[in-house]
Amino acid sequence: MKKFFDAVTNGTLSYKLFKFFNSRRHLFYINDSSIRSAQLSKMVYDKLKKKYAYILDQEIPMMKRIPNRTVWIAWFQGIENAPLLCQVCVNRVKEVYGKENVCVITGDNFKEYVDLPDYIIDKWGKGIISNAQFSDILRIALLSEKGGTWIDATILVLKKDLPKYLFDSELFVFADHISGIYPNIQSSYMSAYQGSRLLLCTRNLIYEYWKRENYLLDYSLFHLFFQMAEERYPDEWDKVYKYPNHSTHILRKNIFDRFDIERLKQIIDACPIQKLTYKKEVPEDIQGTFYDELIFRNKEFN
Repeated sequence: MKKFFDAVTNGTLSYKLFKFFNSRRHLFYINDSSIRSAQLSKMVYDKLKKKYAYILDQEIPMMKRIPNRTVWIAWFQGIENAPLLCQVCVNRVKEVYGKENVCVITGDNFKEYVDLPDYIIDKWGKGIISNAQFSDILRIALLSEKGGTWIDATILVLKKDLPKYLFDSELFVFADHISGIYPNIQSSYMSAYQGSRLLLCTRNLIYEYWKRENYLLDYSLFHLFFQMAEERYPDEWDKVYKYPNHSTHILRKNIFDRFDIERLKQIIDACPIQKLTYKKEVPEDIQGTFYDELIFRNKEFN
């Protein structure tokens, strides 16, 4: 941490960031924030791909792909200390996937399941690596080395009879399979067999980044490295079941709207896996809303 603050104080880090963004200052005249963000992400992608090309060049040998029914969920303070929305989501996962298959990772027990480099644990402890980034590191290490399904604590599963590819595929991730989108995946729900070369490549890139760096260049670091691995192992990526990323965000936009059973059925038909957030302020009057029915009252409709 001292080196990080020294870099800020003496201007080294500030100059690097200024130089990077100043050379792309024309982007800030783009009115559409989503377009501007995508363009910036693409530029960060190109920068990282060039810098870590030596990791991408390392060939990962083929290995036997072993399925794993374990569901990994992380809440570093313990799920009993999580917001109500997260507790409801996790309990729902246990009902659907089987309580015996669900493993909740905390800040106290993660070493029982995965062996992370000391420098990553050290930087996390010092605050250089945030909880969000540490969660990304855990998911890629667990899925690449052990396999299973990673589900964020803010994922609400709306259907018990799930399609098999969601939890029993060599690799599954919600993604926009359209050329030119950066990043093109979401990491809140991922499933894989042990030994995915694409995931191992992503892990190696993330490990190397945090071995060399003490600051986060882009919040979507995980996704951008994953995308590099897609291009490195296209045969593996091409086998992934095509399910659009945006389909998992429908309920979040409707969560405080008046509950409508027909609308809920439409959402389930679109995608039974819905990504929510506990960071939205809950209105004083939630009676009769989707939040009231699905979270506060924890009702099941499928």
